Amino acid sequence: MPTPFHNSTEFLTAQPKLDLLNWERGFGLRWFESNWHWSIYISIAYLSIIFPLKAWMQTREAYSLRYILIVWNALFSTFSLWGAYYVLTDRLALLANNGVESSICVAATDYKVMYWSALFAYSKIAELGDTMFIILRKQKLIFLHWSHHVSAFVYTWYSIAENMSVGYWFIGMNFAVHALMYGYYAIAALKLVKIPRSVAMAITSIQIFQMVLGYYFSYFAFKRKITGQYCELTTPTAVWGFFLYTALFLLFANFFIKTYFFKTTRSVANGKPANGFNKVGSTVNGNSLSAKNGYSNSTPNINGKKFE
Repeated sequence: MPTPFHNSTEFLTAQPKLDLLNWERGFGLRWFESNWHWSIYISIAYLSIIFPLKAWMQTREAYSLRYILIVWNALFSTFSLWGAYYVLTDRLALLANNGVESSICVAATDYKVMYWSALFAYSKIAELGDTMFIILRKQKLIFLHWSHHVSAFVYTWYSIAENMSVGYWFIGMNFAVHALMYGYYAIAALKLVKIPRSVAMAITSIQIFQMVLGYYFSYFAFKRKITGQYCELTTPTAVWGFFLYTALFLLFANFFIKTYFFKTTRSVANGKPANGFNKVGSTVNGNSLSAKNGYSNSTPNINGKKFE
């Protein structure tokens, strides 16, 4: 079980109470201290469902679910935008006023920031629904998609229990990227405008940059811990964060290269249009959009939704 490892009295005096409507410290991130292990059970149930469901769908027609996806993506984008506002403004204020060390190694004390961070942790359960859309729409379910969901879910629930300082950068960046990503999907699903392929590449590039920053923040916190300097997180959490962001960076970079460079080169060699797309479309989180609708087949991320 994670142990609080900082001097934040706001956090240490919080009650481990589950109250989604309470903005005060009574809500507390400390509820996760004795409940983070539920993320493991839910992840096991998730993995136990998605692969049999995928096999079951092989002999069935794909579902459209387009209008549900529009609402789903719009809600996630709006939620993420609000979360990014609260969390990133807190980190950026620390960065501007006290420097890099404080922004990485001093945890939040504002109740609203802690509240939105807790909501972020709960949203990891809802994000598992992305996989259902992939399977029910008979899109390609790739390793990056489900492994990213599970690893981020478990690590978030484990680390948030200690009000980990560097975790606020992770949460804020993820909120911001998700605001862009889900917003992109919602607009694409509406089919009102043709979205250039460069937009998809830009979003994937931003995700990779997020992994680079996450790697740097993790390394910075880890180095301070092993050298005996003050940083509000436990050493095991720092180690796991460092390795998680390293792995995610490699996976996303590999996806980016294969999607936007390798396939383009291969298409040219085969005498096909050099657009880097294939019939199925590239799906990481991604809305794989049909060319007949005027959209590119290749989009970033890990949602795997194809709009017909």
